[in-house]
Amino acid sequence: MLPAAQHVKAVYLNDDGVLAGAAKGVPLVDSSTIDPATAKLIAEAAAQRGNPFGDAPVSGGVVGAQAGTLTFMVGADEALFEALRPVLSGMGKNMVHLRRNQNGSDRKDLQ
Repeated sequence: MLPAAQHVKAVYLNDDGVLAGAAKGVPLVDSSTIDPATAKLIAEAAAQRGNPFGDAPVSGGVVGAQAGTLTFMVGADEALFEALRPVLSGMGKNMVHLRRNQNGSDRKDLQ
């Protein structure tokens, strides 16, 4: 989880970023609270490199993170959601599957 869209873009898209180093086919997820356009940009860049990407912003704050009770709003297709489930369940208690990428950021924007 990063503080803002500019940080997410740098971490994923810079020459030494996640996409430059991730092997093709490795699923990627970001849980930052970012705008839907950034989630879409990262998803498209990941897809071009052969990596499925889901956006999964959280609700629950620091207390939820410390207690492992965060709620993830996961924008991902069914296969990616199932692949991410074991990772996310280690950090949160609830997962809301919002089907397609960017839906997590869309939903978080509404709160």
